[in-house]
Amino acid sequence: MTTGYLRCNGMYVAEQRVGQSLSRVAPAHFESRKNRAEQMKNPIPYCAEYFGHKMHVDQNEKLSMYGVTHVCAIDGYSGKIISHTLMPIKNNLAIYEDVFRNPVLSYGLWDQLRVDQGREFCLMLFVQDMLSKYRRNTDRLPYMQTTSKE
Repeated sequence: MTTGYLRCNGMYVAEQRVGQSLSRVAPAHFESRKNRAEQMKNPIPYCAEYFGHKMHVDQNEKLSMYGVTHVCAIDGYSGKIISHTLMPIKNNLAIYEDVFRNPVLSYGLWDQLRVDQGREFCLMLFVQDMLSKYRRNTDRLPYMQTTSKE
């Protein structure tokens, strides 16, 4: 925020130098901001052991007022975008067909599906649960619904 204000006034200062200056000017405020940022981090380190271990599915509704909802699936190990779709409104069937079914037919069944809490992915979760005995590693849960922070 401070670097943006400075740039608007024609001054270009590196973020690291601004942070150092803020820590000298208001050390208590700087320390509390740093602690809040630490609390927002997930304490458990992320680990995907191989391609097909975890598939992350998320949606973006920032453009929904213009009739656009974007849903994307990413492999947790490689970071590769496996599939995505655009639709005017959330549609479980379209999400299942474009984001889950096609990649499963192309790459195989993922060991674990990770989604946000909500009902827009319920068909995918149901199918993942029904097919869970055909996964590579059946010791893991077939899916996890977590908040965005976790």
